[in-house]
Amino acid sequence: MLDDVIAMIRGLDGTAPVGAASPLVLTGVAVLRAAIDMELLERRGLTTASALVILDRDPRHNPAVLTALRQLMQVVEAQEVVQACTVGRLDAGMRIAEDVLTSGGLVLIGRGMYVTDVLLERLANFKHMGQLVEPIMASVPVSP
Repeated sequence: MLDDVIAMIRGLDGTAPVGAASPLVLTGVAVLRAAIDMELLERRGLTTASALVILDRDPRHNPAVLTALRQLMQVVEAQEVVQACTVGRLDAGMRIAEDVLTSGGLVLIGRGMYVTDVLLERLANFKHMGQLVEPIMASVPVSP
């Protein structure tokens, strides 16, 4: 039984040929990959719905597994979508999805902050000085 577990773990990093594996192993790899990526995205401060939208766009993820995860987490529809933006594409009302860093690695704006006109001006100044790391991950509200 541990051979299947070993095959699943190897399937995550690509060290074993997953294509010839049993259906149990293939499903296990898909579930583990989705769980790990979901945890990483949520740890970065994304909502469950936004994290699922990102996972949906990744071709490595099995759509059936993501559907099951969506049902398990009781997520019906994303209220917002996370996207990578340059300072010029940010608008007031967006929410910063992960910390905005300077080129020196200091946190300039913490995740969860809402974009305001003052914040946009501050980011533009840091970009002008060449001290801003882009792109900036921001949550964009989805129109109903």
